Amino acid sequence: MVVLPSSFTGRSRYMHERTQDAMTYVRHFGRPDLFITFTCNPKWPEIVDLLNHGQKSHEWQKRGLPHVHILLWLEDKIRPESIDKVVCAELPDSNLDHALYEIIRKTVIHGPCGESTKFPPYRRRSLEDGGTVTQIEENNVDNWWVVPVLSRTFNAHINVEYCNSVKSIKYICKYVNKGTGQAIFSVEDLDEVTRYESSRYISSSEAVWRIL
Repeated sequence: MVVLPSSFTGRSRYMHERTQDAMTYVRHFGRPDLFITFTCNPKWPEIVDLLNHGQKSHEWQKRGLPHVHILLWLEDKIRPESIDKVVCAELPDSNLDHALYEIIRKTVIHGPCGESTKFPPYRRRSLEDGGTVTQIEENNVDNWWVVPVLSRTFNAHINVEYCNSVKSIKYICKYVNKGTGQAIFSVEDLDEVTRYESSRYISSSEAVWRIL
């Protein structure tokens, strides 16, 4: 039997140890308070200005643009009655803050997620209750379609969720440490080195991340 030790970056034993290390945060600090997903905006001027004619930027995983998952532990814990002051899931008034209105309209509008959710329901006022509606590709979009956000500063899709259980950190640990995409089938001796070399995929973004 040939195996790859946990000191070898990217293999299952390495990923398993990283997951166990991350879970020590929960044992020591308890559940996190906020689960934030920050996605690169392909429309940022820093990206668009460097593209040649006809070129397009693509999303993360195997095509180039990164996103990051962040767990935050706050010194002052968020109480249920104060969630609406921390997390916003509504279209802002375009007359009061037109720049933020355009950011939300262009970066954090998703389809409804259905009745089942692992996160608390956020305030999403209807038009009759003071909410806002906008039009995207001939569709009327109201607050029901807005992802909980923190987007004003960075002009990007920044999803903010209030954590009410340890499921969020379990999700991130499994997501970050799931390993690279692989597809292989053979009948041979159990040789993890050969299997790794023949099935690995490392994108340019992941390669740079490892080097730096």
